[in-house]
Amino acid sequence: MTPAPRVFAGVLLALAGCAGGPPVRTFVLSAALDPQTYPVPAQAAPAVQVQPVLLPDYLDTEEILVRNGLHELQASATGRWGERLSAGIAHSLSAALVLRLPGYRLEPGRPRDKAARQVIVDVEAFDVWRDGHCALSASWTILERETGAVVVADRGLFTTPPGSLSASGDDTVVAAMARAVGELAVALSAAVLTPADAFP
Repeated sequence: MTPAPRVFAGVLLALAGCAGGPPVRTFVLSAALDPQTYPVPAQAAPAVQVQPVLLPDYLDTEEILVRNGLHELQASATGRWGERLSAGIAHSLSAALVLRLPGYRLEPGRPRDKAARQVIVDVEAFDVWRDGHCALSASWTILERETGAVVVADRGLFTTPPGSLSASGDDTVVAAMARAVGELAVALSAAVLTPADAFP
């Protein structure tokens, strides 16, 4: 066989190997909507808006990134997010707050509505390992309606312990990150319920 056909045959074999790999799976942080438990607030209920979540640039991607040591990140070859991670966190927080704040109307964060209480979240770090060990560091600010005065400004660290490894590890990673965001939602729901006159 001459060199050119030999190279062409090698390329075909490589392509065939790639085509035979497992399909890439798509994940989101929000759980599937259950219409039976989804609250429908009154139209006159006070409104809450979750503003776009701030996230470090290297994390705000559709790749599922896991830590490998102190300074290395690895992208999953078998899974990806269905949207940028910043949008996924905002959607997950909004979905969780709908269930935790049945007396409020959760509305899209854009355009900003002065008649709604604003929830602003800044994720400073969101590190996860393939064993499910996860650490989410975030700060948040709750702004009062109309005046925009700060009602609550706080921060927290939310961690999950190692979990059971799945075949690919993607399920474990996504589940750990969803749990951490769920714990952040618990803190945010308490902050939203803080009376406007609770702080000077």
